[in-house]
Amino acid sequence: MSQKKNIKRKSLAIDEDQSLSLFQILIGLFAVIMPLLFCKWNDQSPFEMIKAYFSALMVIAFFAYYAVKTVFNDQFKIKYNHWLFGLAVYYFFFLLSFAFSNYHYGSIWGVLNLPAGSVMTVTAFVVLSYLVTQLFETQSEIEKLIKFFVWMGFIMSVYGIVQHYGGDPIKWWAYGEMSTRALSTKGQAVGYGTVVGCCLPLSLALVMSAEKTKSFLFWLVVFLCMNLGVLFSGSRLPIVGHFATMLIFFSGIVIFKNRILWFSWKKLAASLAVIGVANVVYFSEPGLNMLSYKLGAEQIQTGYGTRFIVWDTAIEIWKKYPILGSGP
Repeated sequence: MSQKKNIKRKSLAIDEDQSLSLFQILIGLFAVIMPLLFCKWNDQSPFEMIKAYFSALMVIAFFAYYAVKTVFNDQFKIKYNHWLFGLAVYYFFFLLSFAFSNYHYGSIWGVLNLPAGSVMTVTAFVVLSYLVTQLFETQSEIEKLIKFFVWMGFIMSVYGIVQHYGGDPIKWWAYGEMSTRALSTKGQAVGYGTVVGCCLPLSLALVMSAEKTKSFLFWLVVFLCMNLGVLFSGSRLPIVGHFATMLIFFSGIVIFKNRILWFSWKKLAASLAVIGVANVVYFSEPGLNMLSYKLGAEQIQTGYGTRFIVWDTAIEIWKKYPILGSGP
């Protein structure tokens, strides 16, 4: 009888260890919502700044609660790992770059009104990432955090697919005559496509590591939707990012397949087939195909004309400031 009780207590303890606290759930949800906040809805800077202020205030509130709770419980201890080191290095060089700026808008105060790359926005990202490194430690917690991201990408891709075929169930608010929306798939969705594209390798990892058939099929459908969502964005940047991340992911799987317990050639083949199906569905679709149109040589030349000018200028600036650069 006593042995049965011990076994029951152990199993309960394991379940408790695998569950997330309410604070972890809130941090996880906000960590995946934050990229959505910075998908450009329109070109009106006041609205972009509202999103930046909201994110900063939320991160301050989360950090204040975390700090007070840990100090009050006498448990404040920084958990050092390579992620924390990377965040510190990134933030240090971001701030250091302002020291060499010779232009007003490139100064540390000048960029406070530019939400896409402001000190406020980058600081919010770094602090939120710090909280994630301190709160998510075990493999079970990390897996749940990954699922948070994949679910976000899946929901975004489903909405994008519906909208691509003429549906718009949410009727996103737009500024005046602006028609660019957060999840638009009409060729104005670099933010949407990039977020989904970055979540794709995580989705593929869930497909490959699924143990049960039902779970495998479910994540395979999710993977298919997210592939279609990226393609339907009609943007070139997400496609390039998608190709690069998938190349790295598949290379890692092939190189380390003997050390990956869940590796399966059948699952890998199914995943590649899903990518193929998504591309066939997209590029065989009748009517104007936004992505194939943009991938045309003439469109690439005109579309990237401005970028060539910018990079030529950047190279000339680098020649004058080869070591320290000239600011962000």
